[in-house]
Amino acid sequence: MNLRLARGSGPAVAGEYFVVSADSPVAVTTLASADLAETLAKKKPDGLCIVGKTETENIGIDKIVKNVITNKNIRFLILSGSEVKGHFSGSTLLSLYENGLTKI
Repeated sequence: MNLRLARGSGPAVAGEYFVVSADSPVAVTTLASADLAETLAKKKPDGLCIVGKTETENIGIDKIVKNVITNKNIRFLILSGSEVKGHFSGSTLLSLYENGLTKI
């Protein structure tokens, strides 16, 4: 099942995710739980914009941030699923939420 939008009309950064409704306010990361992402996408819950896995702290979170900030409709990010052994992408996202960014 591929719910990605056509090139040019979807998220800014390509990745392994499902776009359910580009004008909806909720993004969901299922961390390492790829099957959960597909299950949610197939159910098409009201309000769901995009859902996908996030396995790494660097590239995965970079893609989330870029895709969320380029879609003015997304207002919420839900973290769910299980972490990849040896990675802490969920903890990193929570830390980003709690501490924000600082200028370098």
